[in-house]
Amino acid sequence: MSSSPFRDAGPAYAARGLAVLPLTPRGKQPLGRLAPAGKNDATTDAARGEAWALAAPHANVGIACARSGIVALDLDDRRGGEDSFHELTREWGALPTTWEALTGGGGRHLYFRHPGGEFRAEPAPGVEVKSEHYLVAPPSVHPDTGRIYEWDLSPDDAELAPLPDAWTERLAAPAARPSAPPEHRDDPLLEVPAATYVELLTGRKPDRRGYARCPFHADGQERTPSLRPYGDGGWACFGCPPRPGAGRRCLGGTIYTLAALVWGYPLPLRGPAFFAVQGRLYDVMLEHYRGAAA
Repeated sequence: MSSSPFRDAGPAYAARGLAVLPLTPRGKQPLGRLAPAGKNDATTDAARGEAWALAAPHANVGIACARSGIVALDLDDRRGGEDSFHELTREWGALPTTWEALTGGGGRHLYFRHPGGEFRAEPAPGVEVKSEHYLVAPPSVHPDTGRIYEWDLSPDDAELAPLPDAWTERLAAPAARPSAPPEHRDDPLLEVPAATYVELLTGRKPDRRGYARCPFHADGQERTPSLRPYGDGGWACFGCPPRPGAGRRCLGGTIYTLAALVWGYPLPLRGPAFFAVQGRLYDVMLEHYRGAAA
């Protein structure tokens, strides 16, 4: 068991071009006296890495993701991460061989080349995307278990693989939460909570994380929910590609967009189609709220 994680690996990572920072010994927080700005103090300067190794050889090792050109999947099996990961690979495709570390807490870190852009923080239970933060890297020591982070496939054993396009698209954070079209902002239908109309229109109730199973892909049988209602009345599905010309990285919109998709009306809604959808929505909502008041 290594008692000097940063001395053993920090300078070597920096020499490889990875932005490293010292963490507290047997901890996950930046070592304040050497890296007071946290991940922003991470360096690829091997000489600085050597100086840190001399000053704090027992520090754990952190790798700043974005500054290293890395995005990583953090699988926490204690929260169902491996099961979630299996479902994601079934739906989105297998991932290429890449750097892989076994964490001291019994999980895994899968490293990939950062494709740019922003990512959802937790696409499924126990699966986190680390792109702007930092990773605790081998041979650090876990603060709770005392176990060492170890490489299963190290940078010496494998190339850093690119994150496949299918994963990049589905993990991408929405460019902006959908909002109501300006010409319809006084429409009372746009005041209906998204969680309410998503369940009414799709028959699928959001889970405890706020996601519902999407009816628009995987033949309506997806097992990892990807459709998210938002508090501002909009919704987005992170498993569906955007509509042509929509200018977004996922499918989404307002109550009208969802109703049109569910009922088979063309988008964007215009003229008679808009009024037909609006009339049906008023009927659905009126019946729902009458039932709730009964």
